[in-house]
Amino acid sequence: MKISASKAISTLFVLTAVSGCAAQSWRAVRVDVANQLHALKPRNTKQYAYRVRVPLRPRRIPANVRLDLVYKDGHYDFEYTAMRFERREGEPLVDVTYFSYGSALAFWKKIAETKDTFSAKSGTMSVTDFDKLLMRAVAYYDSDIAEVYIPPKPVKRNGRWYYPGMSGSSSSWSSGDGSILLAVSGGNKVIIKDDGSLYGDNLKARMDNGYKEMRPNLFWKVFHDQLKASDFLRPIPESEIEALAIARLNEPNLSDTYYDYFRQALFIELLGEFGTPNSLETLKRVTFNSGLELDWHEHIQSDVSDAVKKITSRH
Repeated sequence: MKISASKAISTLFVLTAVSGCAAQSWRAVRVDVANQLHALKPRNTKQYAYRVRVPLRPRRIPANVRLDLVYKDGHYDFEYTAMRFERREGEPLVDVTYFSYGSALAFWKKIAETKDTFSAKSGTMSVTDFDKLLMRAVAYYDSDIAEVYIPPKPVKRNGRWYYPGMSGSSSSWSSGDGSILLAVSGGNKVIIKDDGSLYGDNLKARMDNGYKEMRPNLFWKVFHDQLKASDFLRPIPESEIEALAIARLNEPNLSDTYYDYFRQALFIELLGEFGTPNSLETLKRVTFNSGLELDWHEHIQSDVSDAVKKITSRH
């Protein structure tokens, strides 16, 4: 059964901090989000129907808000990235930082002759532009593509009624999947926190994993695509990278799962490349207490050991 966009979409969805002009923007955003989800949803079958749902009311987002996106992209040749957006009430601009570390598995480095890459950038964007992005990302996150089971009709055979059995659900996985970790917070309150596998652009092919797996992917894609298409970030002076990386490593973990490994590893690698002996105390603390499970903590210890060797070799 087909559902029209007008029935699937709720009425006005407005973030707390946005103006009437932004509310008008939402009218276009909500239609676009619904259309995107209709294109993403699986085809209805005899056993399952899929319903696109957009929330009736807005999620309230405070004027002071911080958004963190940490992700690993690639497999043999990979990159760890951490993006942060900080919006402060009354300020006309949103602060944006972007850190990345790119490398490859040992055997692939030999084949492709790749070298490690490091990037540290910062910039600002207007509150209006940020609010539009956050509006769209939260809309995707709070929406749903619900799977509705349709009970089979009974079949009469030899005078007795039988009910056809249900088919089992399936999910897909790939060694090429990345990872995504996101956190939206206002003050000391966490508004959204989620993690999962990063699928990249081919989301429709992964819908068999359910919309729950799509939420962090769609949220990430809004901001990733914007930064990819923009050129407003500028390199952070190398002399300032160490202090920023130390500060990030001294922050609480964004997740209690292994996904936080990629955040910590990124800043450890940056310290290995740009750090001085001032980094050693923080690195020592991390090697004793990363907050990760044992096997991932061992990876962190190895990363710290390599970073310390680089630092001591320079000083």
